[in-house]
Amino acid sequence: MGSAKIAERRIPVRGVNCAKCRLDVENILSRVDGVVDAKMDYMSGVVSVKYDYSRVDLPVLEDVLENLGYSIAYKDYESGLTRLKSLFRKRRVLRRIDDHTFPGLVLETFKPVVLLVYDGSCGGCERLESVLASLASNYKGRIYFYKADCKLSSICTRFNISETPVILFLRGGVLIDSLPASASTEMVEGRVSALLADI
Repeated sequence: MGSAKIAERRIPVRGVNCAKCRLDVENILSRVDGVVDAKMDYMSGVVSVKYDYSRVDLPVLEDVLENLGYSIAYKDYESGLTRLKSLFRKRRVLRRIDDHTFPGLVLETFKPVVLLVYDGSCGGCERLESVLASLASNYKGRIYFYKADCKLSSICTRFNISETPVILFLRGGVLIDSLPASASTEMVEGRVSALLADI
């Protein structure tokens, strides 16, 4: 493991309430390729996972826990009613990230990331989010798509962003390109496609 890039994440999990559940979580996570160690304190509901982020991503670890029937405390989940309404609205949305989830979802991932950054009261964001959400379904598993509100995180400070909305394109936690709010749908699609071509 000379080239291993080890990260440690503490994932708060809801629904783990017994020692057997704890052992199941630890055993199944430990079998994921790239996971070095997994320990859970079921009293606090927190799983500590050490993993090689050049081989496995935090979203994959979250999926494993969700497939076991648990929910991640920092993620937004739609209620049954909200899900039903969204079927009629046909509105796709991106997953929101903040300072807590930014390292694991953006910095410690080997897949490209497209991040829509806005300021909380953005009129032009809906068009960009709709475009990116549509692309997210086309590139599922190959590129991660997220959104971040500057008012709820330090992401604007980190990347010296003065005008929003803006789309950031990152690889290995490094900013490689950006597009302003005025970018056409074709420009956004072309840049997203180039993310994979550049690899």
